[in-house]
Amino acid sequence: MKKIILIIMAVLLAGCRKESGILQKDSVMQRKDPVTVWVNYTENEKMFSEGSAISNEGSLPGFVIKSRGELEEFYMNFRDILTLDYNGGEADFAAIMNDYDDSFFRDNYLVMVYNIASSGSFRYSFDKAEISDRKLTLRIKQINDPEVYTCDMSGWLTLVPFTREQLKDVDTYDFGMTVTEETVFTNFCYDTVVQLPGHIAWGEFSFEEDKNDVRDRGWTVITEGFINNEPDVGTIPWNKAQEELTEEYVLSQTFRDESADIWKIRFFNNENGDGAETLVYIDGNGVTRLIVKKPAV
Repeated sequence: MKKIILIIMAVLLAGCRKESGILQKDSVMQRKDPVTVWVNYTENEKMFSEGSAISNEGSLPGFVIKSRGELEEFYMNFRDILTLDYNGGEADFAAIMNDYDDSFFRDNYLVMVYNIASSGSFRYSFDKAEISDRKLTLRIKQINDPEVYTCDMSGWLTLVPFTREQLKDVDTYDFGMTVTEETVFTNFCYDTVVQLPGHIAWGEFSFEEDKNDVRDRGWTVITEGFINNEPDVGTIPWNKAQEELTEEYVLSQTFRDESADIWKIRFFNNENGDGAETLVYIDGNGVTRLIVKKPAV
């Protein structure tokens, strides 16, 4: 499904020079240019967990790779979570990583930042970096503004080289997207409002409270006969929820109960609250736990 979207893009910074700790493209790259590669979309907690993803202050997970061995370890740890070997025509991470050999890491580190895209039509690249007070601040930017875009999730990994000298005293990291106060992004495919380009926003909910609430309202509650009844770890909840639908919807919202490890995906057709809806509840193993059908008012 395609929808028209208007995005007020952030003003791109011009120039390639170093001023007051700001590292533009020429001063960041040493032997390699920054490169962005498609690696697919994931909500796997390993991608965002402490210890594997470094981002003390930012909104995006990132990895500071200091050796060829660490790069190979990343590949082995995430090859079953991300698409690192083949991606249907975009640059291949497995091929690109061959450019970063032992000789590269002798003088350089490789910072890799992951960002989610709410459409496979969007493209991203490194924008700017700044090192100040032992902190590396790095921003990724969206580089296209499609008037028509596809409703498919995507994920990108931006690789930015730094010299060992540049990062020798850095102990805090802030990875995020370049935006301005005027940035507006309304996503009609997944969540009603997404705060930043390339980000998925979801709300919180209580699975126990929802179960009681839907019964009190007299909505249709389905507890068996699901398509997703076998564990399928690492899958995307929104995709799994779609498999359970018997009607077509144009809008959806995603909610998360962290304590119960349950996702709720709400499918609906308008924001007035008077139309038919389907709520699909899926646990962290990809198993459907509950389906609720709300009739039109």
